[in-house]
Amino acid sequence: MTIRYVFKSLMLKKWFVVLTIIQMVFGFVLLNNALLLNKSLNNRKSIITGLIGKNNIIHLSNYSSGEARRTEEQKNKLLELVDYIKKTPEVESVGSFKNDSILIGEDDIKEFDNSNMMVELEDKDKNLVRYISLPAVFLDDEMYNMMNIGIQNGRELLQEDYSLEKGSEIPVLIGNDLKNFYKPGDVIMERNDIKSRQLSQYKVVGILKKGQKFLGGDATLSSLELKDMDKAMIIPFTKEDDSLEDYYIRYAINCSYKLKNGASTEKIMNDVDKKSNELNLTLKSVSYLEEIKQINSFSNEGIFYNAFLATMLTFFSLLGVVSSMMLSIIKNKVEYGIRMAVGATPKDISKHILWEMVVIFILTILIANIVMIVFPQLRIIPISESSDYLVFLWSSIIVFVVAAIASIIPAKKISSLDVSDLLKRGE
Repeated sequence: MTIRYVFKSLMLKKWFVVLTIIQMVFGFVLLNNALLLNKSLNNRKSIITGLIGKNNIIHLSNYSSGEARRTEEQKNKLLELVDYIKKTPEVESVGSFKNDSILIGEDDIKEFDNSNMMVELEDKDKNLVRYISLPAVFLDDEMYNMMNIGIQNGRELLQEDYSLEKGSEIPVLIGNDLKNFYKPGDVIMERNDIKSRQLSQYKVVGILKKGQKFLGGDATLSSLELKDMDKAMIIPFTKEDDSLEDYYIRYAINCSYKLKNGASTEKIMNDVDKKSNELNLTLKSVSYLEEIKQINSFSNEGIFYNAFLATMLTFFSLLGVVSSMMLSIIKNKVEYGIRMAVGATPKDISKHILWEMVVIFILTILIANIVMIVFPQLRIIPISESSDYLVFLWSSIIVFVVAAIASIIPAKKISSLDVSDLLKRGE
């Protein structure tokens, strides 16, 4: 009976209810975006900090999008800059990496459910052949030692893994999800050889911890995204990897250097940048930790903007809902008086008012969640992990709690009314 009465009451003011729900749906979306962005920033900071630890690591960042010359002259300049950094007394090590992939046979991993990792390439006879493209990160020994790589099973990469002879099996670490198909000691064959990499047999020596991340992207640290390694591999650079392209990717895009404790960070960065400028290179030094602070500072503006708009929309929506309920109480005094005269208590009337607000907010939460699932472009950042869906739940809880608090006002008003006053005409 109560629910039926509630829906009947809401239908009488249906346009107000519809407009209120639309307004609150936008507020919900903005609130959800603010929470998602905040969660993403906290995760990013903790993961990157976990990767580099307390080390003072500087990233060489290529600020010129026009830097596209691939010549031996440019290669020699890069090597001269890297050599300069290595000889700097305050620099402990210089490392580089490359984000890439290897192609294995479609049947090599049976029942592999990642169709988005399937690629088709033409063979020498122009026939299309399907491969599985396994993401890979190629690390040199210094970069590997700079990062905190978590191993669940097997061993870590060793110094001798970086000086293999041609035709040797390359020791690799595989992501945690790949342990369903490979175990330590298994050999992964690359089915489509890359000319710059003549070593195409990869021997699994270790399995990464679940949730292991690495740095993806290129050019600037701001574009470096966290790369999910659960379905990826870590492969050591070997002396066979000496192509011109490799040098550019490793040293002009993904090169970093680690400073010794107590080193003057600003001075060394300035010296490196000055040397880069002398060589007509567009490389600049960027501190990982400082860049994280800048990224977070910029993104916090987005969090504040979304949270502020969400608060304002929710506030005015609540103001409208509460005002409507109070107006309904004033206009329907006689109706409430009659109901109370035949046995209804102020608590029963308050319960009806509360249920009206609860129904409005439940509809808002359901519609908002459906809208954000159907139109993912409304989200400020994409859903990247299962825990991101908990943000929807938190947004819903916040909205519901706010609705419950707001319902106290009309409920208090009802509880203060007297039957004799309600039945008086002309009030």
